[in-house]
Parts: sequence; structure tokens; C-alpha cells
Amino acid sequence: METALDTLKKYWGFTSFRPLQETIINEIINKRDVLALMPTGGGKSMTYQVPGIMLDGICIVVSPLIALIKDQVENLRSRNISADYVVSGMDFKEIDRILDNCVYGETKFLYVSPERLKSELFIERFKQMKVSFIAVDEAHCISQWGYDFRPSYIEIAAIREFQPKAPILALTASATLDVVDDIQLKLAFKKKNLQSTSFARESLHYVVIKEDNKRERILKGLQLRSGSGILYVRSRKLTRELSQWLISKGISASAYNAGLSPEIKDKIQEDWKNEKIRIIVATNAFGMGIDKANVRTVIHYDIPDSIEAYFQEVGRAGRDGLKAYGVMLYNDSDLRTLSERIERSFPPIENIKKVYKGIANLYQLAHGSGLYESRVFDITKLAERVELPVLEVFNSIKILERNGFYQLSDSLHQPSKIKIKVNQSDLYYFEVANPQFEILLKTLLRSYSSLFDSYVRLNEYLIAKRMSEDVNVLVKQLKYLDSIELIEYLPANDKPQITFLKEILPDDRLHISHESYGAIKERQIKRSEAMIQFIKTEECRSIQLLRYFGEPKSIPCGKCDVCLRKNRSSAYFKELEVKLKNILNSGAKDTKMILKELPIIDEVEIIDLLRNFSDEGLVSLGDDNKWRWN
Repeated sequence: METALDTLKKYWGFTSFRPLQETIINEIINKRDVLALMPTGGGKSMTYQVPGIMLDGICIVVSPLIALIKDQVENLRSRNISADYVVSGMDFKEIDRILDNCVYGETKFLYVSPERLKSELFIERFKQMKVSFIAVDEAHCISQWGYDFRPSYIEIAAIREFQPKAPILALTASATLDVVDDIQLKLAFKKKNLQSTSFARESLHYVVIKEDNKRERILKGLQLRSGSGILYVRSRKLTRELSQWLISKGISASAYNAGLSPEIKDKIQEDWKNEKIRIIVATNAFGMGIDKANVRTVIHYDIPDSIEAYFQEVGRAGRDGLKAYGVMLYNDSDLRTLSERIERSFPPIENIKKVYKGIANLYQLAHGSGLYESRVFDITKLAERVELPVLEVFNSIKILERNGFYQLSDSLHQPSKIKIKVNQSDLYYFEVANPQFEILLKTLLRSYSSLFDSYVRLNEYLIAKRMSEDVNVLVKQLKYLDSIELIEYLPANDKPQITFLKEILPDDRLHISHESYGAIKERQIKRSEAMIQFIKTEECRSIQLLRYFGEPKSIPCGKCDVCLRKNRSSAYFKELEVKLKNILNSGAKDTKMILKELPIIDEVEIIDLLRNFSDEGLVSLGDDNKWRWN
């Protein structure tokens, strides 16, 4: 058998592993359950993709991130590695075919969204598969102590009994000690086995700034620091407003949020990766699975809900090991808003029940029906029907999700697919008897191979063009041929979907558990308090983060805003501050002019000093690239 390094070189072209990757791979090869705790950008996917190729059988990958699932499957296929996925909203016939291929074909990776694990169809096929191991991404979702608990994750341990010899690889980027223990318990580890790297990010400079005029502070910071970055905001509206404002100030930027079409999202990501766009202004919908090593700045315009979320997002900067900045801006209003946000996240129970009933009425589902059905979901339409604000409806659905009633997915582009169900002889006789379909069928056969054997992706506009036909007429013909079972036609879908994980219940049987409401609310309040403490405490930012994740460290980082303030209180920095003030009080000067008058320090140190003084509001850089003392 090839070694892990041989496989890495053959399929990815890398000549060495990142820290901990090979250790985790060897644990899986030796059939041991393992929890891999690796920071964002640490290369988690390689820890299951490499052994998945090496080992005999199929690797099952459980992930809640549908867009990431799609990207990883396409990436594996581009390397001639057989991979597929089963997620919410897919057609039953297509799922049936994919699972068949996993049993009888040569599929090496099957990506599955967690809610699919308890379906009878999946379980029956899973029993027949030759499973090498199960990889669980975002494993913190299984823990009710975690910041993103999802009830569907509980089903993962249940399927282990059908494949008792298959080990589990659990992966997460951020977990406290309580969550680490809970993950291993909930996934039924045969023996505790944690493999983790340090949470310390040596290249990252943490900066927390109290600022009322956030826009101007962001602009100054981006003018001072080169390179690409991410600006995180809480609303879709702000992504648009701030990206347009940055463009007006001469900084290339683009808005990114869950409301964009998959095609636009892909285009923005590619432009950003290729340095055509400098700044992505995004909600937290952006970042998962984005592999860009040279991000120099991650800015939080709003306070994140938890330290876990903050650490994961800020960790997207400086993955190349070079100096990078994580900047959080806040004011007194933001601190109040954080507490209010938690209250809004937990609507009154009667309104949650009102939303539940409204969803059943929206789709005209009777009590006892709906199990595993997926429907296109329009939250605005639902909010109008139940006469509640959209945000309250959304938060109500999130609580219903935590109780296992639904799975709500963001839009995922599922291209149209087609397969001919009859044999060639029957198809010929159909053409003779129905000449009006001859052009369509011949065009399909000329355009796509393997139509009799498997589903192929269909481009309706291309086929319509080749037929010199209107695309709406073409779709009508395809739907008719599907209705008479000559073909199977699965139309494209790119809208958000809701999947029903339980039968519709009458009002008197709908129960919202304390654990999914009251207890989680209490834990979220504690997380927000920890976030506020992180902001307000005059202690090294890195030490605070490490302690939160159970990694004690006594040596200050020396480069966060707190450490730099303490350094500047020393006699050396006080002397530099006085000298710099005297230099600039005589008139604005550029960096080279300052260096001539301060030959005692080098260029890198003076630039860092100026940037830090700028963060403190002591100096400012004008449009003429000259520094002034404020």
C-alpha cells in the first residue's frame, strides 16, 4: 500500500504534511477513533481525504455545510477521485442511484448532511456498504455545550452499530474542554483519543478598538495595511452598503451573503482568491472551506456572539505564517446590542408554536404527514402569513431545528439532470410513434453520452438552442416524457429548502424542550459575557483566548493591542512617543522623513509604531501619505 505521503504527492502535489495531519491519518489507518482539534486553515479535510483514498472501501463524511460539501466533491472529482453527496432537497430517485453506486460501484467518498442519516433508505444502504471509516466535520455540533448544537448530529452515533468496525474521525476548529469530552462521549468513542494543535496563532495580531466612527477607522486601517481581507458584518444590508462605500474610497470590495445566487458567490470567491477583489464584506455565511493563505486582515464590524465564532472567523487571517491582523471594532451601543441579540434569538414559546403551525398551513400538510419531505422555502412569505417579523420567524425556526423538527438549508445549486429509462429499441419505437419528439431525443443523444446508463447534467438552454426551440417549450416536453416514464428529468433547483424531519404534530403535542431553549439561552448568555470580558479585560488577548479553550499560557504575546499598550508605558516607548510627537509637531512628514530623524530604530519597527499609534488615534495618515500628530 502507498504511504500517506505518497498519496499526498500523487493527488495534491504536496511534499510534506502540515503539523498533526500525518498523526491523525495514522490513527485512522490503525482503526482508532480520534478527535482532531485543529485551527481554521489547519488542513482538516486532508486528514480524511488521504486515508479515504488509501483504505479499502468508502469513507462517509458527515457535514452540515452544504455549500462546502458541493465544493469538496467537485474538488475530489477534478482529481479523478470518485465522490458524491446526499443532502436535503435532492430528488428521491437521484439519492437512490447515488446510494446504489456506494454499495455496488467504486465511490470512495460519500458526503452526507446529518439529517439524512436516520432515513430508512440511507440506513439500509449503509448496512450494505464497505465503510472504511466515518469522518464527522464540525463535530462540536453534536454537543449541547457547544455554540452550534444541531440535534441531527445525535444520529451519527446510532449508525455506528451497523458498521461496528469502522472508526470515527471527528474534526472541529474550536472546542472548550467540556465540548471535547462531550464529542467523544456522544460519538461513542471506544477510547478517548484527542489530537490537537495549539490554539496560539503566532502570526496573528489581535486588536480590539473602541470606536464610534467605524467606517473611517476601517478606511485608515486598510490604507495603512496592504493585502486582502475580510470585513465581517451582521446584516446583508451592511454587506452592500459598506462594500459600495469602500469602492467609493478607492478600495476594491464586494458584498457576500447567503442571499446571493450560487453563481455570483462562486464568482466573488474566485475574484477574491485571484486578487481581483481586495476586501470581501460578508456575513458569517462566508469563510467555511475558503482556502486563501495570504489574508492579511480580518475585521469585525460587529461583536461576534461567542469567542468560538470569533476565533474561527479571525483565524482566516495569516494562514501563510506571515504577519496578519484581527481587528474588532466596538462601541457602548454594540455591548448593549449583544445582550439584546440574545433575547431576540429566543422568541416567546407561543410565537414559536405559531410559526410551526404557519409552516404546516403554508404547505397544506395534515397532522401525521410531511416526514422527510423537502419544500422550497420563502421566509418572507411565511412571516407575512404568521404576522411576525422575519427575524423572529427565523429565530423560531432555529429553535424548532434544535428540537429536530426541520432542517433549513441555504440555497444550493442542483443542476438539471436527465436519464433515459427505456432501452434503445423501445426508444426507437417511441420516436416512430411520436415524431413530434424525434428532434428532442436525437439532440439529447447527440449532446450527451451515457444517457441510458446514468444521470447526466442537462443544460436546457444549450439543448433549446441546438433545437432552435424556446426553452419553455423544451422544459414542457421533458416534463411530459418524465410523466410517461420514458426519461427521468430532475429540474434545476437553487432556492433555500426546508426538510421535515418529523411528522406534523397537532398543537397539543408540540413540545419545546428546556434543553433546546432555556438551557441553551443560559449558555449563550455566558458566552456573550465571556465575549464582553475578552473585549474589556486589559490582559493579553492571546492568553485570554488560550485560557478559554483550556490551554494555559503565562507568556504574553507581546503584539496584541493590550501588550503594545503596556510596552508603550515603558521608558523606551515613552521616549519614542515624545520624539515622534516633537518631529510631527513641526509639520506633517512621510515615513522616510521620520526615519531620517529617528535613526535609532529600523523601518519595520517605525512602521509598526506608526500603525499602533494610528490605532490609538495619536497619529493619522493624510491623503498625501504624510503623518500628522492628532
